[in-house]
Amino acid sequence: MLQDLPVELLHNIAEKLHQQEIVSLSRTNSFFNKLLLPRLYSAVTVESTPKVFENSGADSSISEIQQDRFQVGNVYLSSIKITSVYALKLFFKCLIRHPEYCSYVKVLVFKSQIPDIEDSNLFIYLKHTLYKMNNLKVFRLDKKSINVNLEWFNQGICEIQGRLVGSSPHQFNLKSLGLINTCDSSSAKTFCMKNLQELAILKSADLNVFDNLFKNSTSKIRLRKLIIENSYLDITIADLLNKHLELDQLQSLSVPLCDGSNPMKYNEFLIKLIAYMNNLSELTFTATDHRLLPSLKYLGLSKLKVLCDSNKFDLGLILAKVNSESLLRLDICPTSDISSRGKCPTSPNSSLKLLGAFSKLKMLSLPVTDEEMLVLPSYLPSSLEMLIVQCLSPDHIENSLIFCEHYGQTFQMVRENKYHARFVSIVEKFGQKLPKLKWGGFEKANKTYLYQNHEGKVMKHDGSRSDIEPIIMKN
Repeated sequence: MLQDLPVELLHNIAEKLHQQEIVSLSRTNSFFNKLLLPRLYSAVTVESTPKVFENSGADSSISEIQQDRFQVGNVYLSSIKITSVYALKLFFKCLIRHPEYCSYVKVLVFKSQIPDIEDSNLFIYLKHTLYKMNNLKVFRLDKKSINVNLEWFNQGICEIQGRLVGSSPHQFNLKSLGLINTCDSSSAKTFCMKNLQELAILKSADLNVFDNLFKNSTSKIRLRKLIIENSYLDITIADLLNKHLELDQLQSLSVPLCDGSNPMKYNEFLIKLIAYMNNLSELTFTATDHRLLPSLKYLGLSKLKVLCDSNKFDLGLILAKVNSESLLRLDICPTSDISSRGKCPTSPNSSLKLLGAFSKLKMLSLPVTDEEMLVLPSYLPSSLEMLIVQCLSPDHIENSLIFCEHYGQTFQMVRENKYHARFVSIVEKFGQKLPKLKWGGFEKANKTYLYQNHEGKVMKHDGSRSDIEPIIMKN
């Protein structure tokens, strides 16, 4: 019988099972209930949008997409997903009713969109359970309206992200830290920055936060990843970062332009900061002008995301300055400012032709008009596995991809099945010319229509491309 197998083997089997299968197996008898109960609580992801990949049956690789995986020490844990207010409340009530279950929790992550639970209720649940999670290693809560007190965490926590307040009698030896508020000196004393690998400053009106965080460090910090968002950046911040960080060791940098920032000061910040970097492989920035682009040629980037803040910005200027031999993923993202003007930051076919030089490119996302769509397959590299087309809204450009004049309807009344038929046809045609293309997506009005191309058959998936990207990039 199954329960006669060695316990280690049963644990390995459980790691391969989907969430509902684990629940079903745990209900068969007391043996499996006791064995799998820690598995149900060990890694938990809270998000408001359930995934439907498990119903597709299109490809065995889909099983990898169903669950988020987190590394805890040398072990990878697949998370159990909570997607409703009822399930979220039940989870915390079980922890309160059975305090011993708290010790099972090693990962607790609240994604950017979570079930619509009142902030006061969530705060109370966290207050009464976090301090009991003595094996918790990863905690993330991207919610600005909820304070998370540092005294709630155990000394062994490795990754924290949230609106952190207060202090702790322990000092946390963190590998990853995410702040969505200014960190004062008392909170900063709680963090040991020596082994910090990832730092995210997600919103701070006072970037002296860096001085607070690093003033007790005796040497520069060797960060691997740095994110600064919703913060005003200028050349003094670049000097501050160089003072505290070994920037030549940084591998990933994300510094989009903050609303209301001075574009000229922001560009000066970027030019000076990138000059310190020799090993950068991933970069996200806002293109305010072209002076930064010559620096990109020497970086050897594998991932590049460009937020285009000017309707005059030319895709060709980006492609001509990027190292085509190293790039694996390229995202060209118009900002809302561009959309409001009805402009697209791509140029005609002369720019698209440059895409063919990127022989290792696996993922591409860019805005494309109908005219460009007709010729795009001819210019794309054969290595491409995922293509995301950003459709311009029909009230901005009348001949955009989704302008369904062909169907005899006004664009306000276009039906979902018309989108579907149009998008399936495009993915099929692209798949005929791109042998490795497995995924095609279309972004329109803040919604993504995602399709899988499996052996010539195209099927729709109502999931997030962020779940698929790690699978493509690791192959």
